Amino acid sequence: MFSHSSTLSDGVSFIRITSGPRFSDSYFARARSKGVSVAVVSFCFLVGIVILAGCNSEDSSTGRSIAGEKTAYDVLKEIDLQANKVANAFQSISIVKGDIVAQYIQNSLELVYSLLGNFKNGSIVVPMNINFKEQEIHHILSDSGAKAIIIDMERLPIVKNILGKLPDLKHIILVDGNG
Repeated sequence: MFSHSSTLSDGVSFIRITSGPRFSDSYFARARSKGVSVAVVSFCFLVGIVILAGCNSEDSSTGRSIAGEKTAYDVLKEIDLQANKVANAFQSISIVKGDIVAQYIQNSLELVYSLLGNFKNGSIVVPMNINFKEQEIHHILSDSGAKAIIIDMERLPIVKNILGKLPDLKHIILVDGNG
């Protein structure tokens, strides 16, 4: 799940996450098509949407309903498996109980996996609004003492611009969503 890409200035490791085979795109597209604003739902509701969408989805190539082919248990099992992978990956890069991990990514299954992985690992989550810019991100990361940040490509330049001012930040974990 994690692949070390390089080391940035000041010894900060830059890590890329790929989530492997994905079913998240169709789940969230279906939720959006039903008029659900994924950006404003609570974490529990977000997981509920994923479960419901996973149990009542369509085959994108044929448009045929595959309702009933996946149960809520199957979807939760997949979420739990991915969250365990994230928790184990955190341990492999020395993120342990009590360490602070900032979340600076859009609502997605990768966010769900990451949050649950944090909870399983015992690390502390610092959620950040994806619309924040350099000043706000710098303040949150320096004030929290975050050891790692989970980020997507769109927001990576913002963090790179302030990296020299963040002595506690040791890992940038890039979620690219490509398997």
